[in-house]
Amino acid sequence: WFVPGGRILKDETMADAFNRLIQVELNVKNKSINDSQLIDVFEHFYADNFSGDEFSTHYVVIGRSINLDIDLMLLPVDQHNDYKWFDETALLNDETVHKHSKCYFIK
Repeated sequence: WFVPGGRILKDETMADAFNRLIQVELNVKNKSINDSQLIDVFEHFYADNFSGDEFSTHYVVIGRSINLDIDLMLLPVDQHNDYKWFDETALLNDETVHKHSKCYFIK
């Protein structure tokens, strides 16, 4: 399991990226970056990359939190075939949750 998110595109503001990503990832159209709170900035290192070429990846992630009341059945299925809500304790103890997703919940 991994948290929703994505890349900021060239010439795209953080606010525009936030709006695009919550629409694509969560089908939410009536919220903005001002409705969210900064969690922290994180570094994620991977031995591979999204292109499949043989080089490593270093992501600098701006973690944000937003409160939403949405039905899992209404979430988009274009990129993801399953969603699950976790409470914080369950998320941190679940081995199927990606280690980088857990970073956002460790205080």
